Amino acid sequence: FFLEQALTHTSFRNERMDCQIDNQRLEFLGDAVLGLVITEALVELMPERREGQLTLLKSQLVRESCLAEVAENIGLGLALRLGRGEDQSGGRKRPSILADALEAVIAAIFMDGGYAAVRPVVRNLFDELLHEAVTTAAELGNTPGALSAGVANWKTAVQELLQQLGHQPPTYTVV
Repeated sequence: FFLEQALTHTSFRNERMDCQIDNQRLEFLGDAVLGLVITEALVELMPERREGQLTLLKSQLVRESCLAEVAENIGLGLALRLGRGEDQSGGRKRPSILADALEAVIAAIFMDGGYAAVRPVVRNLFDELLHEAVTTAAELGNTPGALSAGVANWKTAVQELLQQLGHQPPTYTVV
């Protein structure tokens, strides 16, 4: 039941009166489970890194583009239950749909088998990305701002640099 729910997009549910489920609630849970497994892996693989650096790496690993890449690699798009319109407009390859579905599948595994079942699955799926993150972080070293700049989080890099130089944090204005 959980896997069927995880693979059901809201567009499918909206087009079918007989369908009462979609993957949104599982996506919510899967986001938390994924975050926990990735956090645990980073703490294990990088004992010398501080909390802020680990937070940065985690945010890069669980962002939509990485999740979509993992989902694409396992062919998750082919298994999705999409509405006709979503399917015809390329929904099976849409990064947001793939990322959400991957989180929902992770939650389904968690609901069926608990943390002991989901942990090795996530570690296997994210193994290459985890090792890339560890390698990149090692190459960048502990220079303040280097990790942020190395993972293309420019806003954080600027904030770290200003803090290092003793300046006030920047203020942002939406234009």
